[in-house]
Amino acid sequence: TMLNSAQISTASFGAGNAGRMEIPASSIVMDALFSSVVQLSAVSQPITGDGGNAGDNIIHTGSLDMYNGATMFATTSGSGQAGLVDISAHTVGLHNGSIITAGTFGVGKGGDVHVTADLVRLDGKDNFTGGPDNLTGIQALTTGSGPAGTLQITAGTLELDHMGSLFTSSFSEGSGGKIEVNAGNLTLARNSSITVAAFSSGSAGLIDIRAQSMNVLSGGTISASTYDAGRGGSIQITAGSLKINGQDTTTGGPDLPTGIQAVTFSPDFDAAGGTIHINADSLELDH
Repeated sequence: TMLNSAQISTASFGAGNAGRMEIPASSIVMDALFSSVVQLSAVSQPITGDGGNAGDNIIHTGSLDMYNGATMFATTSGSGQAGLVDISAHTVGLHNGSIITAGTFGVGKGGDVHVTADLVRLDGKDNFTGGPDNLTGIQALTTGSGPAGTLQITAGTLELDHMGSLFTSSFSEGSGGKIEVNAGNLTLARNSSITVAAFSSGSAGLIDIRAQSMNVLSGGTISASTYDAGRGGSIQITAGSLKINGQDTTTGGPDLPTGIQAVTFSPDFDAAGGTIHINADSLELDH
């Protein structure tokens, strides 16, 4: 259990490559309690000149649970490549503001996140203070010229709830990352999302989902969007069954915008929007 500013990290602040972190454990619990930094990290952050590559975080565990703002990341701020976060577990749970990040803030390639588990649950419900839901999930981003990395999730069941999210973003000229999901059962509900987005000249990424059963419910969205000059991303879905239902099951209020979209929002550039390709044995749209 990691509490009270507990941190484990590998880092490079110069030209040398950072080391590798490997953690085999029966269970791992990280809880930042929204009052401290609790994190596992692999970073390349050169003080001067070119930087070395960041290390990898390799985790093999029965269960991984992250709570209340706990973080895990593989990032680069220089020319070196960011590392890999590779998680193999029976269950993986990110709760209430916890985030796993693979990012590049320079010219180096962004890191990748690979998660393989029987059950992956990303749930932003605030059971700590009882407040509003908090964005919770896994992200790959670039704020520099380097391309963002790939999020690869392989799970028997993948559940995103209460603002649980998988997202890649480009905030500069670097291209956005890729989200690959292979799941037996995939559910997005209560404002959860799988998103690729471009906010500058870099293109948005690709979403590739393969699932036996897929449910997008109560404000859940899958989107590929551009807000600036960058080209919008693409969405590819292959599913046995796909159900989209906007009924508000939480409050019983009006139906919520729910579904799959590729949109261009840029008022100043003629950036092309993304594409959507769906191959499903059955498709049900309701509310």
